[in-house]
Amino acid sequence: MVHNGLSVIAKDPLLPKTAPLLPLQSLGRSDFSQKLESSLSPDRLYITIQNLPNNYLSIYLSIYLSIYLSIYLSIYLSIYLSIYLSIYLSIYLSIYLSIYLSIYLSIYLSIYLSIYLSIYLSIYLSIYLSIYLSIYLSIYTV
Repeated sequence: MVHNGLSVIAKDPLLPKTAPLLPLQSLGRSDFSQKLESSLSPDRLYITIQNLPNNYLSIYLSIYLSIYLSIYLSIYLSIYLSIYLSIYLSIYLSIYLSIYLSIYLSIYLSIYLSIYLSIYLSIYLSIYLSIYLSIYLSIYTV
């Protein structure tokens, strides 16, 4: 017998109980494989679920995976990233800064000091010596 597109199986005492009986109204429309049984009262229909339906399985898996992955990833990533970043940054920054600063400072200081000192000393010494010599010579030559 077919009722609302679902086949109704007469209550058989030899039929094994594979799952708890659920009211047909609580499940709504569904297209997964099910068995229907009539309960003690002939006007109410109950459904026995043979397998976990795809809808419930997908909902269960999505909830389980979202909770599991959020907890796992938050713990794993916090531990991993803290350890990784502390080790990586300490090694990287120590090596990088030592090499970079040694090269940069050596090049920068050599170029800067050579240019600065050559210009500064040439200008300073030329002005200073010219003034000093002019004053010195003016005092001692008279």
